[in-house]
Amino acid sequence: MRHRTTGHSQRRHVLAGLVLFFHSLQREQRDHPGTITRENILAFLSRYEGLAVKTWNEAFAYITSAFALAVQRGWLVVSPCASIPRKPRAKHRPPAIVREPMAALELMRLLQAKAPQWVQYFAFCLFAGLRPDVREDESNRLDEDMRHPARHLRRPALDADGFWVRGKDGRVRHVAWSICGPLRCSCSCA
Repeated sequence: MRHRTTGHSQRRHVLAGLVLFFHSLQREQRDHPGTITRENILAFLSRYEGLAVKTWNEAFAYITSAFALAVQRGWLVVSPCASIPRKPRAKHRPPAIVREPMAALELMRLLQAKAPQWVQYFAFCLFAGLRPDVREDESNRLDEDMRHPARHLRRPALDADGFWVRGKDGRVRHVAWSICGPLRCSCSCA
């Protein structure tokens, strides 16, 4: 996963999912993965019944990737996951939540009162359409790409029309300046 540039938090989720699965097995199955059956996997996945389909599919994907590696390395002949289908996702997903300007203003006021040191960061993410997360978010990747442009992007991170940012999946998207809204610096450099 490191070779595929999977993010740290995603690797942590995969490891946590595999540890949960490991602890759900009998001692004999832990020592001999070839004895793990389809029923063992379905019994483990039953804890995700009633939750979102995406959650079930993610837990299943963690297990599937581990067994795919075992088959690839020759530790197992066939993956017990092969006969288990993924759950189909809803065809009509609800529309994305769009913050109304007044709701964004309320969030900014709350942030100013509770954590003023995060106001500029949050304003940048809000107006630029970036997903905020202090560990592995798009704004951190943009900052990294601006400091070390040759590492991940084949173009400058900033251009006359906007900026390029890498998402969690590694895809690069362009954010136009025209949709970023009016950002003003509140520091003394302006």
